[in-house]
Order: sequence, then C-alpha cells, then structure tokens
Amino acid sequence: MSLIFTTQEMPCKHTNRSYFMCLSVFFVNRWSSLLQASNHIDDVLNRKEAGQPANLKRHIGGGWYAWITNAGRLVDIRLFSMARGSRRPVPGPVGITLRHGEWLMLKNHVRTIIQHHPLLASAIPCWMDPAHLSDIFCTECHPYSLL
Repeated sequence: MSLIFTTQEMPCKHTNRSYFMCLSVFFVNRWSSLLQASNHIDDVLNRKEAGQPANLKRHIGGGWYAWITNAGRLVDIRLFSMARGSRRPVPGPVGITLRHGEWLMLKNHVRTIIQHHPLLASAIPCWMDPAHLSDIFCTECHPYSLL
C-alpha cells in the first residue's frame, strides 16, 4: 500500500477495520513532522552504522510513528494501533519500511517531492498551527486518548 498525501481524513479502503486500526493517508502535517525528525533519525542510523545499540520511536502525528529498532538499519514509518485493553500502541500493517539507503534517497528528493506537491512546502506540524485545539483534545497529538 502506498502512502498518499491529503489534508482530509479518509477511512481505509483496503480492509474492513475501524478508523483507528487502519488509515491509508499521510497528512501534510505528518510530512512536516517527519522532516523535523529527520536529523534525529539520521543520528540513530549513524550510531547503528558505528555498531552502537540505538533505537527510536518518534511520534509524527495521529497514530503514525517513525520507528527504528535495534534489529536493523531500517526506518519504519508506520501506523500504530491500540489494542483493546493495551496500554501501549503497537505497529500495524499500514506503512512503509525503508532501508538506510532508501531513507537517504527520500531525503535527497525532498525538494523534488515538494515541487510536485506544493501543499507540502507550507506544511507545519499541527501544534504550530494557530487554530490548534487545546493539546489534550488534539487527536493528532493524542490519537489514543479518546479510546
């Protein structure tokens, strides 16, 4: 499944799962959050390249996380879900896994991506938006608080 950029929420077309279990969109504010996290992602990948143990789980909006485990040098951009009765979100099937070289290629093409998708040029994380709701009620900042 490929990720698409949109400013509107859409239900998953690929499964019968509820909205919180499957979301096939990648909001523009999440793109901005991912770019803001890119230096931190690079630091973790560089530490792993040097043989040091390192991992990362960075929230980028909604149920989406940029995730790097100790298992390999992979950047996982994935929608996490909260299982009933669980206290922590777990990775789901929706997302993309990039090898280190693919991550670098994505970063090298950011300018081209923005040229083809001008909406991304002005993207900001939700918490920087003047219309941002109180943090506690924001489902981008706290996607599981209403479950």
